Amino acid sequence: MPKDWYLRKNGKIYGPLAPKKLKSLSNAGKITSKDEVANSKGGPWHPVTKLKGLNFNPASTAPRPASPPAQKIERPASPLPIKKAATAATVPTPQPVQYTAAQEPANYAVSAVPQSNQGADTRALLQYQAHSKSAGLAYAFWFFLGMWGAHRFYCGKTGSGVAMLLITLISIPLCFVLIGFVGIFAVAIWALIDAILISGWIRDYNSRLAGMVAP
Repeated sequence: MPKDWYLRKNGKIYGPLAPKKLKSLSNAGKITSKDEVANSKGGPWHPVTKLKGLNFNPASTAPRPASPPAQKIERPASPLPIKKAATAATVPTPQPVQYTAAQEPANYAVSAVPQSNQGADTRALLQYQAHSKSAGLAYAFWFFLGMWGAHRFYCGKTGSGVAMLLITLISIPLCFVLIGFVGIFAVAIWALIDAILISGWIRDYNSRLAGMVAP
């Protein structure tokens, strides 16, 4: 045997080892048939089974790595520091832009205005159109049935409409004794005054209706 040996076991190199030391390791079962030996640390490497006088323990053999680990190559320090590229982990998280009152964009102010409920607005509009009063229709009732209080019934003046209707009904039969003409004349004056008030009644009624159906 040479004077010294180098033993490569599981990718690690041990040595230099004297032949006696190598033999004592084999007797202790610390050398397996998978290990390799060489005369120098750089090789070439040969299976340890080629050496005579060594004992091997096949049961204690460890799996041999497919290839030896790559030796670390030390590179000389660079004269200038190399700035590492920023990785995704070091990229700062973008912060939301905050505007002052003078710097706030116009479109942001528009988007901040709460949008109205289109469905509720549509229902309110339909209810208003279904229950609102028409000044033209009110004047038509006044023109054709004003003595009977029809325009007052249409404008929601039910009590005074009933009173006008009763006066007309009582005055017509009494016209035969001339007293009924007084009632007819009074109702006619009353109807003329109503012609001035009808537009205001319609406007007030529709205003109250709009406030009740508003969403």
